[in-house]
Amino acid sequence: MNLETKVGFFVLLVGVLLFVLSTQLEKGEVTEGYELRVRFDTVDGLEEKAPVRIAGVKVGQVEKIDLEEGRARLTLRVQPDTLIPGDSRAELRTEGMLGEKYLAIIPGKDWAHRLMAGQTIGESISQKSLDELLISLGTLATDFSKITGSLAEAFGSEEGKANLQAILANMRDLTANVKTIVARNDQRVDSIITHLDSLATRLDKLTATNAAGVTETVANLRSVTGYTRDNLPKWGEDFDRTVNALQVVIAENRAGVKSTIDSAQRAAQSADTTFAALGRVAQKVDEGHGTIGRLVNDETTVDKLNTALDKIDKFLAKRDRYRTYVSFEGESLVDRGDSRGIFTLTLAPSKTKSYLFEVVSPANGDETIHRTTEVRKITNTGSGAGSDFFPTDVTQTVVSEEHREKSGNVQFSAQIAQRIDNAALRIGLKENTFGAGADYYLADDRLRLSLDAYDFDGDNTPGSSPHLKAKARWDLFTHLFLTAGYDNPLNDEVASAFLGGGVTF
Repeated sequence: MNLETKVGFFVLLVGVLLFVLSTQLEKGEVTEGYELRVRFDTVDGLEEKAPVRIAGVKVGQVEKIDLEEGRARLTLRVQPDTLIPGDSRAELRTEGMLGEKYLAIIPGKDWAHRLMAGQTIGESISQKSLDELLISLGTLATDFSKITGSLAEAFGSEEGKANLQAILANMRDLTANVKTIVARNDQRVDSIITHLDSLATRLDKLTATNAAGVTETVANLRSVTGYTRDNLPKWGEDFDRTVNALQVVIAENRAGVKSTIDSAQRAAQSADTTFAALGRVAQKVDEGHGTIGRLVNDETTVDKLNTALDKIDKFLAKRDRYRTYVSFEGESLVDRGDSRGIFTLTLAPSKTKSYLFEVVSPANGDETIHRTTEVRKITNTGSGAGSDFFPTDVTQTVVSEEHREKSGNVQFSAQIAQRIDNAALRIGLKENTFGAGADYYLADDRLRLSLDAYDFDGDNTPGSSPHLKAKARWDLFTHLFLTAGYDNPLNDEVASAFLGGGVTF
């Protein structure tokens, strides 16, 4: 086969490859789908039919590029099965270093509001052109050249070199003195750091305990930042006016500014003297001269500091062991159609012992009963009178009058509780009368069954019977609980089931 034939076969092969490539490119065009629009400040290098990609996957193409009010408006053709969140943004990107440009869509998170046909992508980011980048690099190079020139003028002379060497020597002496001081007080520093670590651990626990307060603080900070964002444009205008006023002042006082710069240069020339003085001060501190020297080298000072840190550590440890719980609870008396509110403060110095204080607002149907009694003497006559079983004179105490009134005052409770395993006993004041109670804990203390007995004389209960109350509490979440039970089952007149709930901190 001669050379001409080989060249002919090669040209034919290239033509076939070009045809195949053009066919594939034609197949890659998006002809169906819905249209979206987006605006850019500039689209240098982007051509029509350029791909539109999401996460690197082609989902459409640029149908048309128009000019609208000095900005480029692009019409995009997106495949019909592609869903795009409403808060998405568009960027112009380049494939590789010298590849073609394409439009990238970065999906947002608002999937509840998706972009529909004819809508516009709200946010767009344009790339800087190569010319702008070259201009920026040129400006940067000019500024860097000015800086290096200034440094050369400052340190290029013999006097500048001598000053620089003196500064370096003083810095070397100063760091050597500091290193010596740190080495001599290494153990003291370790002791202080240990106490500071313990203090930080206690503070972490306090922060976890007061998580609700931290959440409120974050909410306040969010409100402050929102206020700052809303007022930032106004502050920017005020700042611009201030800068303009300063420029006028500087222009009017240019001679004074030049004098100030000359003074600053003279101050820079005396910097080596200042560093030398610092070196002498550090040496005196290391030798124990002066107040600071005695403070650093005196063992008594370090011991006092350690003692203070120990006291802080013990105080935080004691505070961490002493826990306080506050709860607000409401009960709805189903059968009586009334309700009551309960505020409870629990102080727990240990896991087995606690003190409970309650303030109870009475229900609308609660009553305070006032009774008047009198003593009556009865003389028995007849057959058998005067025997042990039938005495002649009998004394009886009877209720001559009973008065009921609505209870409008709050009632108080104060009890001591002692827990043994899953059971706990309580005793003390219960709603202004003596009472006792028992609790049983289940499900890792999330479920608590309680029984209370109080007002044994029945002064606040119709029928003069003791007041009983059975209750179940379920901690639904960390700070939310539900309650249910039965109140006053011994009195048909006021007995009622109740449902309720509350919050605890």
